[in-house]
Amino acid sequence: MAFPVPLLLTFHLQSSDPWRLKFYILLGLVAYSWWLLAIVLSVRPPWLDRLVGLRSIYGLHGMLGVLALAAAYVHGENSYAPERWARWLGDWSFYAALTVLCYSVFFMSGWLVDRSMLLVKVKRLLERVFRHQLSVWIHRLNLVIVGMIWLHAHLLDRVSEHFVFMVLFDLYTVVVLGIYAWKKWIGPDTFKAGTVVANHARGGSTRKVSVALDQEETSLRPGDFFFLSFEGSSAVSRERHPFSVTDDNREEVTFTMRQHGNYTRRLGNVQAGTRVRLEGPFGRFDSIVQDHHKTRRSCSSEWAPAWRRC
Repeated sequence: MAFPVPLLLTFHLQSSDPWRLKFYILLGLVAYSWWLLAIVLSVRPPWLDRLVGLRSIYGLHGMLGVLALAAAYVHGENSYAPERWARWLGDWSFYAALTVLCYSVFFMSGWLVDRSMLLVKVKRLLERVFRHQLSVWIHRLNLVIVGMIWLHAHLLDRVSEHFVFMVLFDLYTVVVLGIYAWKKWIGPDTFKAGTVVANHARGGSTRKVSVALDQEETSLRPGDFFFLSFEGSSAVSRERHPFSVTDDNREEVTFTMRQHGNYTRRLGNVQAGTRVRLEGPFGRFDSIVQDHHKTRRSCSSEWAPAWRRC
């Protein structure tokens, strides 16, 4: 992971601390850099989604959070901050990050819960209080944690005395938080918009919803999905949820949704004429299928070597 390397090299070249002390400081910088990178991944960059897929982005996001916490633990257990506030901020940020990680593993992933029916029941019970939007805001505590670690570093004399390093350290922080703020709150609205034109039940647990887009979506590919938010509908919350497109119409997209959760079971109350905001499209299904067909054609060719024929 090359993201922390400039920061590590700059500190290594400027610091004259003993190597053992320097190593644990560098480990703390690795943890901080991985937290910053996880924040960048959380804005779902469309170009990266087309390259590796949103599932891989989410997987890397979670992995970085876990590895950063492990690195931060080793850093904290083997280094000492003589400045009282620096020490407190370091401890508080670690425990806050551990809390967010445990919450995310339980409510926002299936790593643990999906392997136990008891935990599934407990999760469904607790979701009446810890709704999706609350979970999103708890997850955003990572921004506060980054701020605490940033201040922790500035209060450490043996770190903050290196001017060039601190400039780069601050640049890392400002750029990442700037990207997040621009994407989430400041930048122009890049969401698509449309109107529900049909909402029909398909069996007892499936519903087909058609949305007429305000503008044709030229980047849409078969198998893509959008994060949908129904505006002005009291029957369904305005939280964004992912749904796959089940046709190749770029002017009127159709979603076939399984109604198995509290949110999807209320979709039948969405009336025609409801305005919809769509984030996306995301997905690599079309490119995966094309790559598979190319592989099949190349390995079945009569000119292909015997070991490549299928």
